[in-house]
Amino acid sequence: MQEEYKFPLYRHWNLLDAMSNSQYVATKMTIWKSDGDRKLLTLFAKMGIPLDQCKQTFTSMRKEFKDVLHAKSFSMQVTNKLGSN
Repeated sequence: MQEEYKFPLYRHWNLLDAMSNSQYVATKMTIWKSDGDRKLLTLFAKMGIPLDQCKQTFTSMRKEFKDVLHAKSFSMQVTNKLGSN
């Protein structure tokens, strides 16, 4: 069984918008606060996903970055680092 992301709109939107509008991610990273957007962009940087790839639709992203997202997002969820500074 394949694991699902906590930001289901990634199939229809770009990754940045899907994560920003996900209830799970927004709550964990306090997106609504002034530094919330910075936290999300920092997360992408730590994962090694360039911002230009995050602004493309998920289906248009390069496979290597999709693989990075898959590997690192689930490992971060397991270690509960999503939302930590």
